[in-house]
Amino acid sequence: MYKRDSPLGPWTDMYAIGACIYAMMLGCPPPEVVKRRAKDPVPELLMRSGTSYSDKLIEVVEWCMALDPLARPQSVFELQAALANYQASN
Repeated sequence: MYKRDSPLGPWTDMYAIGACIYAMMLGCPPPEVVKRRAKDPVPELLMRSGTSYSDKLIEVVEWCMALDPLARPQSVFELQAALANYQASN
């Protein structure tokens, strides 16, 4: 969280979950959102890890880490369904 005046909600937690998974996948924390706004390296960095992880998992992480809070999962149930779908396809 970089701005204290930003509204908090489930989208904040969804970003944090995505950032944790990102860190586990790549071995380092994601770039700060402020730096991502100019040129977002996250999709490219995740795609480079694609040999180790499925495209579906990468999509879920990108979804959780969307720069627009309304483009992220809006509830843990929505994220849970996506992860269950990912698990079922593997």
